[in-house]
Amino acid sequence: MLIKLSWRNAKRQSKDYLLYLITLICSASFLYAFNSLVFSDSVKDISELEILPYLIIATSLLIIFHFRVDRQLYDELYAQKAQQRVKYLYGIGPSK
Repeated sequence: MLIKLSWRNAKRQSKDYLLYLITLICSASFLYAFNSLVFSDSVKDISELEILPYLIIATSLLIIFHFRVDRQLYDELYAQKAQQRVKYLYGIGPSK
């Protein structure tokens, strides 16, 4: 019974977490790609663009900032949905 209830709850919330999971995977892959470019020998051999490693580091920081903001917005949205569900449960929310 508990396993059945847990499975049903996981299926219901999977659509809520899908966007978050995709964002997390993309952010981690971009971050890894840019950080590996900084230490790449082929990038170090390019002497024409001395600012390139700094641009890559700045881009990595931008990705980290974007991930942080995205996570904060997702957390706020999820908290608002949960709060609305509680209000409907107790009958103090607006009717649908």
